[in-house]
Amino acid sequence: MVVHFENDDLFKAKKEIGDTVCLCGGMPTDLLARGTKKECIDYAKRLIDELASDGGFIFSQDKMISYPNDCSAENLIAVNEFVREYRI
Repeated sequence: MVVHFENDDLFKAKKEIGDTVCLCGGMPTDLLARGTKKECIDYAKRLIDELASDGGFIFSQDKMISYPNDCSAENLIAVNEFVREYRI
């Protein structure tokens, strides 16, 4: 079972739920919209390092991106490239 969390703290959810479900989400769209490329990549790395090491995690944004101002294209591309290439 996959549970997609919207605007929630996935680090807290992982502690409370553990590995009973697959967690999905976590990448703040607000950060993608207004953060720097480095901040976005650092947060993506933290998500993967803390939530994906034992499986049960699908990397995704924390809410739907519907409009051009919902995120920076540069940040979205940078995070996608990082996630594709990063190995834990």
